[in-house]
Amino acid sequence: MVFVIITIATLLFSCDSEENKAKYQKELLTSTMTSLYQGDINGFLSHADYSVFDIENDSTRRNIISILLQKHINKMQSIGKGVSHIEATDAKFESDSTIYVFYNIHFNNGTKRSLSQKMTCTNGEWKLRMKD
Repeated sequence: MVFVIITIATLLFSCDSEENKAKYQKELLTSTMTSLYQGDINGFLSHADYSVFDIENDSTRRNIISILLQKHINKMQSIGKGVSHIEATDAKFESDSTIYVFYNIHFNNGTKRSLSQKMTCTNGEWKLRMKD
């Protein structure tokens, strides 16, 4: 009987723990993407993993990424697709260090786009995994 109670308590704790982790990742994605679309490129880059481009050690590459991100934001605004808000809708863990967060970008013109973003944990820090 004690074994059953301990097993159930462990399962309940595990589910809650993963749910809380997913909630944190959804909030992190929402705030990071909001930073980007509000023009805070450095705020976005501080939570984005561009390790394949080595922007932490190469300021030229970091500047290029910053310029490309700013051009993307400007283009979205010029075609009437400025972002009104980001809404994280779901999160699915692939492993202890990888999660996919599903989210909607809501545009000022009333449209929305559904996307997913892979996030990884390296050295205890969760970041949005960016690639080419």
